[in-house]
Order: sequence, then structure tokens, then C-alpha cells
Amino acid sequence: MKKILMGIITFIIICFSVWFQINVLNAVPLSGVKANFGIIFVAGIALISGKLIGGVSGAVYGLILDITLGRSIGTYIALYTLIGIIVGILNKNFSKGSRISMIMVILISTCIFETMSYLLNIILNSFELSFAVLIKTLFLECTYNALLVVLFFKPLCYLGDILNRCKNSFYLL
Repeated sequence: MKKILMGIITFIIICFSVWFQINVLNAVPLSGVKANFGIIFVAGIALISGKLIGGVSGAVYGLILDITLGRSIGTYIALYTLIGIIVGILNKNFSKGSRISMIMVILISTCIFETMSYLLNIILNSFELSFAVLIKTLFLECTYNALLVVLFFKPLCYLGDILNRCKNSFYLL
């Protein structure tokens, strides 16, 4: 019963994270670029809890974001799941309790996510290729996300520790 309750609480936290991204962070752009709390959330959880929980958290976050934004289902699921799995695989190479490690992981994850998102937009939506726009977006979003990591480091560590306690559950998410 405790594991089912933890899965429900985790789902509620993911829903709140999507709400926070859409309603709060999107309202405060930095030179036209918005922070991506999903990267911080998914990569932070994957860093602390591993690739399984990171991948599942990324898939759920991406699904909710795809449904909420009304775009085609699958783009955000694939990108956030990929981030969760990659960071989860690399989590042995980083200190889980270090803000510097978390910032480095978020910077790498932001670069991967935004580059893949940019390439998908070029392929699927016929966007024009512009490396200057990509570099500007990467720089600003990495800066913005790094600042948010400092604010949300402790809550992510706490949530990751709780998820680690329930890791062997089939009812996690």
C-alpha cells in the first residue's frame, strides 16, 4: 500500500512540475528563452535514482506535457525519456549529493535536449536551420536552468532519496 501511495504522490509531483513549467516559468522568459524545469526534474531524479526511475519519470512528464500543450503525442515523451535514461546510465560518474555535479548534469542534459528538439523541429516542422539561434538558445537556457538547479537542489535530492527507497516496486509510477 505504501508503494502505491508513493507512486500516486510522485505522479502528483510530476503534474505539479508540469504546471510550474507552463504557468510560472513560461511567464518569465530570459531574452525570449524560457527555462525548462522538465530537464531539471527528470535529470535530477535520474541522477539520484538511476535510469529506470529517470526514464519512467521522463516518459510520464513528457506524456503530460504532450497532452497539455496539445501538440503531437510522442515528441516530449521521447526527449524526456531519453534524458532520463542517459543521465541514469551516467549517474555512477557523478556525485549525487553535489550541486556542482547536478549543475553539470543539467547543462549537459539541456544541450542534448535542445539540440534534439531543434533537429526534430527542422525535420517535422520545416524550421530553418540557424546555428546562431541554437547557440543563443543553448547559452540562455543553460544559464536559466543552472540558476533553477541551485533553488531546487534539496527538494530533488529529497524526492530522489524517497524514490530510491521504493525502487523495487512495480507500482512506482
